[in-house]
Amino acid sequence: MEEGKMDWALSALQWFVDLGAVVVLPILIFIFGIVLGAKSGTFYMVSVLYITSWVAPLVTQAAISANFDLEGNSAITALAEGGLWTTGMYVGITQLMGWIGLTVIGLIVLGGLYYVNKILPGKKVNLKDIKE
Repeated sequence: MEEGKMDWALSALQWFVDLGAVVVLPILIFIFGIVLGAKSGTFYMVSVLYITSWVAPLVTQAAISANFDLEGNSAITALAEGGLWTTGMYVGITQLMGWIGLTVIGLIVLGGLYYVNKILPGKKVNLKDIKE
């Protein structure tokens, strides 16, 4: 690709990424405000911001390892993925228990998948069996 076209494509991509970063927070606040109610949405967003701030050093280190251009910033974070309760759970348990904690989470997830896919379908009730 020619140099001028490559610069244009990169600037368009950067604009799109910047627009996404600006749009994510209001959308999250709006959606969780509606779904969870105004007060619950506020508490959820506060927890998202705390978790995001807590895992920012890990996100920054991952970005540095992937040769991501930090553009002079000393730390970065990911609001949408970095602030989820599951991120807090994974990071918290692995900091407390290391690989053993991560293994326990994996076993619980595998057990849940087995239950949902193998045991639960056998328990479905047939509507013809229900008497009025």
